[in-house]
Formats: sequence, C-alpha cells, structure tokens
Amino acid sequence: MTLLHVSVTDLPGEDDMFRKLTLSQKLAGSFGVILLLFVGMAGLNYYVTSTSSADFCDVLAGEVAIAGHAEKAEILMLQCRRNEKDFLTRKNTKYVAALNDCVDKLKTEAEAIVTLAQGTANSSAATAATTVIGCADTYRTQFEKVVAAWETRGLDHESGLQGQFRKVVHDIMEQVKAYEVGDLYLGLLQLRRYEKDYIRTKSEGYQQKFSTAVSACRQLAEESSCDANAKETFLNALGAYTQAFDQYVAAAGTPEPEKEAYGLMRSAAHQMEETLNRVYVPDVGKLALAIRRHEKDYLLRGSAKYAQRTRAAVNALVAAFKSAGVDQTHIDQIESGANAYVQTFDALVVADKDIAAAIAAMRETVHKVEPLVEEIEANALEATDVRTQSVIAHAKSLSNLALVLAAITVVGGATVCLLITRSIVAPIRRIMASLTAGSEQVSSASGQVSSASQSLADGTTEQAASLQQTSSSLEEMSAMTQQNADNAQQANTLAAEARKTADTGADSMGRMN
Repeated sequence: MTLLHVSVTDLPGEDDMFRKLTLSQKLAGSFGVILLLFVGMAGLNYYVTSTSSADFCDVLAGEVAIAGHAEKAEILMLQCRRNEKDFLTRKNTKYVAALNDCVDKLKTEAEAIVTLAQGTANSSAATAATTVIGCADTYRTQFEKVVAAWETRGLDHESGLQGQFRKVVHDIMEQVKAYEVGDLYLGLLQLRRYEKDYIRTKSEGYQQKFSTAVSACRQLAEESSCDANAKETFLNALGAYTQAFDQYVAAAGTPEPEKEAYGLMRSAAHQMEETLNRVYVPDVGKLALAIRRHEKDYLLRGSAKYAQRTRAAVNALVAAFKSAGVDQTHIDQIESGANAYVQTFDALVVADKDIAAAIAAMRETVHKVEPLVEEIEANALEATDVRTQSVIAHAKSLSNLALVLAAITVVGGATVCLLITRSIVAPIRRIMASLTAGSEQVSSASGQVSSASQSLADGTTEQAASLQQTSSSLEEMSAMTQQNADNAQQANTLAAEARKTADTGADSMGRMN
C-alpha cells in the first residue's frame, strides 16, 4: 500500500514559474512588483516636480534676472538725466557727483546683464549691455565737457566769462551815462528861449521864467553824470550867463550897457553850448538800451540773430559818438569799452556753442542708451514668457506621463493580485480535491482489511502464524490513516493561512491603490 503524501510543490498543472516558489515567495514577489511600480510612479512625480522647479529656477536666474537688471538700469538712466537737467538749470556742481554715482551704478547693472546673458547664451543681450557700458562712459565724458564749458562761461553772474562780461557791461553803461546830457541841452535851449522872449518884450513874466529855468538848468548840471571838467565849465558859464542877463535887465533903456551885457550873455551861452557839444551824444541812452535788449534776447534764447543784433547795436553806439562831434578822447574811451564788450560777448557766444555741441553729443549718446536698455528688458520679458510656456508644456507632458504610470501601477497591481490569488487558491483547491480522493482510498483499504480479518478469523487455526503479521499490518494501516488525517489537518491549516494571507494582500493592495 502506498502512503498518501501531498505537497504544494508536487501538485500537477502549476506553471513552471510558480511551481518552484513557496507561498511566502509568491507574496513577497507580488508586493515587490507593486512596490517597484509605486516607487517608479513616485520617482516620476519627483522628477516632474524637480525638473519643473529647476526649469523655473533657470528662468528666474536667467531672463527674469536680466529683465530686473535692465529695469534698474532704465531707472538709473532716468536719474542720470534728472541730475543732468538739475545741473543745467541750477549750475550747481553737487549734481556732477550725483550723476557720476548714477553712471557707476548703471555700469554695474549692465555688467550684471553681460554676466547673466553669457551664462544663458543670450548673445544679443550681452552685446547690447556691453554697448550700454561703453555709452555710459562716453556720456560721463561728454557731461564733464559740458560742466567744464559752463565753468568757463560762468556758473553764475559773477564767475567765468559771465562775470567778466558783467563787469564790461557795467563799465560801458557808466561811460554812456556821461554823455546822457540831453535834458541839460534842452534846459539850455529853454534858457535861450526865455532870454529872447524877454529881450523882445521886456516882460517881467519872461524875466521870472528865465530865473526859474536857470535854477532848473543848474540843478540838472549839478546832478548830471557827465565829465567833471565839462560840468565845471558849464556851471561857470551858466553863472556868467546869469550875471550878464541881470546886467542886461539893469541897463534897460541904455543902448551901450545893454549891448555889452547882451554880448556877455551870448558869449557865456556859446561856451555852455560848446561844452555840452563836447560831451553830448544824441540818443546815447536809447542806443545803450538797444544793446542791452539784444544782449538779453541772446542770453535768454541763444539765437545767433540776437548775437548779430547785439554787435550791430554796439557799432551804432560807436558811430553815434563819432558823428556827434565829441572830443576824440571820449570816442577812444567808448571804442575801448565797446571792443572789450564785443570781445567778451563773442567769448560767451563761443562758450555757448561749445556747450551746445557737448550737450548735443551727450544727448545723442543718451538716445542710444535708452532704447538699448528698453530693448534688453523687452527681449528678456519676451524670452521669459516663451521659456515659461515651454516649462509649463514640459511639466504638463510629464504630469500626463505620471498619470499613465499611475494607471499602469493600478492595473498592474490588480493583475498581480489576481495572479497571486489564483496561484494560491488553485493549489489549495487541488489540495482539497487530493485530500478527498485520499479519504476514499482509506475507506476502500479499511474494507479490504475487514474482509481479510474475516478470512483470518475463519482460518484461525490454520493462519495462527500469519495473524500476527496481519495484526502488524493493521497497526501499520492505522498509523497510515493517522498520518493521512494529520496531513489533512495540515492542509486545512495551510489553506486558512493562505486565505488569511490573500485577504491581507488584497487589503494592502486596496490601501496601496
């Protein structure tokens, strides 16, 4: 009789892959497969996150940083222009230091752009930023030329050419005042008129008017800024003229004394007139004012036509002196003052041209810098948008891949669970079938033993010697039956453990999903 022995690894119909594996190995393998899928999905998620983060960091460290430095450079350029305007408006040298500081900071921002652009292979930004650095140095140099030109011209009305010009202008205006004796000339003419009216009418009214006119003429002479010698001569002649007029009044009706007094009056009057003619230039005040008016127009507007008009007005003043018949010494003095005025004025005009040229060159440089900075910022922002969209698209594709892997993990896990469950349940079912078949075999063997016992009982006397052998066989049979029963119990225990393990695996899969 063959002993019944059933083992999971001995069951027929098992796939070769699972046949050599124990139950614990199958379970460990299933969890290993699921764990690998889970780790793969987690790794992909980490890759998606880290890649997207790194891409965004690259964008921030590259184009966004370039745009930030470009914006700062633009602000610094505006501050440079503000300091430039403040200096040109107020002529205060403190704005020179402020502009230099802004230029240094502007170059620092441009150098940072060059470094970032080279790191991101942005050659256009690097080239533009390098140009900005060169233009910043040129701008500083041109601004320094503007400052130097203004210092030459004069930062205020007391310094430089402007201070010299102011002194020359004051000198020439003081000279002109010495020849503004038109009112005194009119006063003399008024005296001669009342003199003639009295001689013609012998009226006391004209005599009184003459006396009043003498007082007014003397006051005008004393207050006049004309040449001191001429003033003294005029006043002395006026005194003689007045005395002669009084003598003429006293000699009324006496021809010879009247004639003598009249002659003295005429002589004194001619002396006063000749004295005024030596220092009188008609309309000299008006001519001087014309010079100052055209001069102010030029200083305010800087137009060449006003410079020409100023020179023409100076020439007209000199011509008026020459045609007035004044002494040559006075003509020489006014010509000297006029030449000094024109020379200083022309130096101012030249300085203004130098300033205008330096300002034009400076502004031309500024107009190169400003669009370059704006271009760098605009290109960086555009590149940032493009890179951002690319990063978003890449991250989206990776996210979709992660979703696919997650789905594969779920399906793969479920498939592995199904396969493991089937690989566990199928052997158990075969074990149960084998146990059932073994129990039928034991029942059949017992019947055979019973029949043999009956035969032995009938032939006890003949089979006494073999009874002992039969008894031993029964004991062996009994032991075999007990062993089969133990095997069945062990199979039941294994089946329960397998079911429990399957449930645990299914639960773990559920939590894992």
